Amino acid sequence: MRVAFRVDASIAMGTGHVMRCLTLADHLVRKGVHCVFICREHAGHLAEWIRHKGFDCHLLPKPDSLFVPLSDDLAHAAWLGASWQEDAEQTRAFLEAPVDWLVVDHYAIDARWQVQVASVYARLMVIDDLADRPQRADLLLDQTFARRLEDYQSLVPSHCQLLLGSAYALLRPEFAQWRDISLLNRGKSSATHSLLISMGGVDADNMTASVLTVINQLCVSSSLELTVVLGETSPHSHSVQQLAESMRYPTRLLVGVNNMAELMAHADLAIGAAGSTTWERACLGVPSLLFCLADNQRSGVEAVAQQGAAWFLRNPEDLALVLPLLLSMPERLAQMGQFASQLTDGQGVHKVARALLQTRIELQSVTLDDSETLFAWRNHPSIRSVSLQQQELEFEAHHHWLQSSLMNGNRLMWMAYSGDVALGMIRFDRTDVLSQEAEVSLYLAPEQQAKGLGRKLLALGEQAMLSQWTHMTQIRAQVLANNMASMHLFTHAHYQARMHVFYKQVTHEPSHSH
Repeated sequence: MRVAFRVDASIAMGTGHVMRCLTLADHLVRKGVHCVFICREHAGHLAEWIRHKGFDCHLLPKPDSLFVPLSDDLAHAAWLGASWQEDAEQTRAFLEAPVDWLVVDHYAIDARWQVQVASVYARLMVIDDLADRPQRADLLLDQTFARRLEDYQSLVPSHCQLLLGSAYALLRPEFAQWRDISLLNRGKSSATHSLLISMGGVDADNMTASVLTVINQLCVSSSLELTVVLGETSPHSHSVQQLAESMRYPTRLLVGVNNMAELMAHADLAIGAAGSTTWERACLGVPSLLFCLADNQRSGVEAVAQQGAAWFLRNPEDLALVLPLLLSMPERLAQMGQFASQLTDGQGVHKVARALLQTRIELQSVTLDDSETLFAWRNHPSIRSVSLQQQELEFEAHHHWLQSSLMNGNRLMWMAYSGDVALGMIRFDRTDVLSQEAEVSLYLAPEQQAKGLGRKLLALGEQAMLSQWTHMTQIRAQVLANNMASMHLFTHAHYQARMHVFYKQVTHEPSHSH
């Protein structure tokens, strides 16, 4: 399998997007996947770091002049450094070799770009945090805490698989490895409090200096030891180093660390920027004071704070009141750490990779050769128990039904395959050639159930049906009251329930090939 990542880092947007893509790529490589990166040559682009990690990185050319977005462009359009049309054309030039997945992690890219690039070359995975623009994704990850299905329902195709919430946070494996040690450390008391300060990989506005200045003016009853972490591309490392040397509390500055999990595990309290690092701290149960350095992070920070897992600070001056208060309340610190540890367990990258590596499904029209396979499936207890007709079938009657079905112009039937392995069947029926409503029924082979394949089969079947019955406007499905799996399937595929019948209005849009 080949996977390409279209992602950028820069002084303006920081390093978080590239870092989380690298986390996913590192994991995929261990599964035998070949990964490449496509980035633009912004200031602070991280291409050398990506190559140091062992990946090919193709650099799109640096803009000749400052790109000025049009008034109706996306909110973050300037971050692309070019028009979306130009970026799409340049990206396609690097995708001459086919890839199985194109992963896009960029606030300046939306469905227009994706139709030009991903629909031609690959299935598309989008990593997003904003839920503010249409996406033509097959798979979408948003690791924002408390993100809801409704936030994306009108923005993605019906077949798009959504991975939502901090349980899917893309964390490097060392955070899961340090989790147990860190949680055990939460219960220990010490006369000295260890503070970890990290304001992001770039910290373009030098929030670190503002935080240190406020702390240096505090007189707290307990002893403090400060560890400050900056990224290698931070433009303020020299001035922060000078400030660290003048602090009243022991302060060490670390630049470009590769043991952040260990540093967090031994910290009593973290002070830092929101973003991907929020989930690293949460995994390790580190109580945190969070600053929101970008407007798009505000809702996520507020949700985490409302959960009791962190304290949201609006400006560095708030530290003068909050920090001494928290240091005097060990039980409150312990509670914050406990709540934080419940947000993510550090296994998100495994879950996301599993979705990327899921079985590729293709549809083939049912033939008489499938009769015995369908007969065995249909009589299996796991399928018969949720079928509208639950009596056990006789093979002769079943075979006769299949023969007549294949001659019925008002019935469409497909088998789903992964390679030579049969996965399931989907069927559509209409009352007559003028009908604008089709009824769908489907089931998976008993050994293929509970693998998340039903939604893919339904989406592919809908597309195949609409390509033949082009006048359809509605699909319906009948579901037994005890069939919770099917209820969940149709609900998440944007069907509307009326009692135990589900309905979906359909449109005829171009779709990706699976």
